[in-house]
Amino acid sequence: MKREYLEGLELEKDVIDKVMAENGKDIENAKGDITTKDIEIKNLKGQLKDANKKIDEFKDLDVEGIKKASDDYKLKFEQSEKDAEEKLTKLKYDFGLTNYVNKFEFASERVKKSILDDLKSKEFKLDGETFLGADDYIEKLKKSEPQSFAEDNGEAPPKFTRPGGKPDVGGLTKESFGKMTYMERLALKQKDEVLYRKLNE
Repeated sequence: MKREYLEGLELEKDVIDKVMAENGKDIENAKGDITTKDIEIKNLKGQLKDANKKIDEFKDLDVEGIKKASDDYKLKFEQSEKDAEEKLTKLKYDFGLTNYVNKFEFASERVKKSILDDLKSKEFKLDGETFLGADDYIEKLKKSEPQSFAEDNGEAPPKFTRPGGKPDVGGLTKESFGKMTYMERLALKQKDEVLYRKLNE
């Protein structure tokens, strides 16, 4: 609004001054609003530019590949945990079974190892510190193969004879060797491996 316009309306000077002063305030306020809006617009443009830049970066990313790698890593981690737990369980089982076998006196370390392997193959369930069924197995073994145990075998090794009671060269024949139990053959092998191989040919 111009002063000339107000003067043309034949308004008094002090009225014109007041009107012009108020008009000036409005103009300044408007300029301030415009400046604020300009700043906001610049900020928004800057944010938009940054957002577009991020979008472009995401476009270059292999999101599916990242997701697959993450899933694969998770599966491998879970599998490694499972494997570690299984190994720990097996170690605990084997250690417990070894301790169990150590309670008995066997004819030799080889016999002991053989029986330990048999016990492992039977996979007796471990309940706390007890192998369910292991005691029954050992008791039956003591009856069927007493020579495997030191307390039953004593110092003398098993003696093998021909049918009829007469000992043969080396104490046994191929025929009697064929009738021997696994533990008897093992005892023979420990005593005379050369004879064992000859009869086992």
